[in-house]
Amino acid sequence: MFSLIRKKFLNPGRYYFYYYLLRYQLLGKHTSHQKVLMRFPECKLWCRDPLSVLWQYKEIFLDEAYSLDSLEENALLLDCGSNVGMSLIYFRKRFPNCSLMAFEANPEIAQLLKENLKLNRIDNVEVIEKAVWKNDDGVKMSISPDDASSTQGTENIVLIPSVDFKKILEQQQEPVYIKMDIEGAEWTVLSHCGAALKKAKHLWLEYHAYYQQKQELDLVLRLLSEQGFRYCVARSYIFNNPTQPVEFVVNLIARQQA
Repeated sequence: MFSLIRKKFLNPGRYYFYYYLLRYQLLGKHTSHQKVLMRFPECKLWCRDPLSVLWQYKEIFLDEAYSLDSLEENALLLDCGSNVGMSLIYFRKRFPNCSLMAFEANPEIAQLLKENLKLNRIDNVEVIEKAVWKNDDGVKMSISPDDASSTQGTENIVLIPSVDFKKILEQQQEPVYIKMDIEGAEWTVLSHCGAALKKAKHLWLEYHAYYQQKQELDLVLRLLSEQGFRYCVARSYIFNNPTQPVEFVVNLIARQQA
């Protein structure tokens, strides 16, 4: 009981979380797209969207959304949509011996990602500045200097280099773990991968549903079942503001059945 209380209420990271929440959300002390340094007990990160990073910190370090008991010594962790590097820092601290491959499509965010890995002395990470996609031909994305880049956007459309994620999976021999947060491209990529998903032992997936876009969550769940995964819904978020592009987000955890 005491360990639970200490984790929930005495964790120093929670004081940092509420400090930044007060500073950036309630007091609004941030200029849009301005580069700022955020400091937490576990890491320091340069970013342009502090509120987004703050909620990443809560999800990853405080709530431990990517927690696992252990990984194999030779495991490869594919981080699709690495953003400014919060998840990579967590994975390296939690699983120091695994191999890490990071994919980040937004060129400005990718530069912050590399700065943050160096700042936190996180090494042996292969950073691929490309979008995870269904081919190597590039993909048109709505690019923003903050955390809003997506294949579903309608403004500032740019052709971004891409990597065929199916080929990445098929090339692997070691145990593979996947974290995927690619802002609405989930079904396009997963359906393209098909049976290659069997290469993955574990999948953390953030599914995004956009207003006026076809909902594909049922297709994602069916595909995971067909490829041998058992899945559960870890958490979900509903956005009731139609002026925002995202209608809801569902976080899934999927594991290959033994």
